[in-house]
Amino acid sequence: MASVRVAGRYITNSLSPEPFKAFIPYPLPPEPPLNLSGTNPSTVTAALTRLEDLGIVREVTSRRRDKLYSYEKYIHLLNEGTEPLAR
Repeated sequence: MASVRVAGRYITNSLSPEPFKAFIPYPLPPEPPLNLSGTNPSTVTAALTRLEDLGIVREVTSRRRDKLYSYEKYIHLLNEGTEPLAR
């Protein structure tokens, strides 16, 4: 049977003027960390290149080695609702 990994928890607050329920994701990186030992570097490069071609990730360093990729849709999702309130 496959295990289900919980990505966070919900909190509720009924004491505020407007009660709410919020999802609080667990911090990144995941525990236990991803184990990529033994993974062929060309396989990883090919996968990241394909994800970039599909517009899923974006390379943000412009370096030839030790590149860093961003999954912008996820970052935007995490930032959603954190904008300052209009006064």
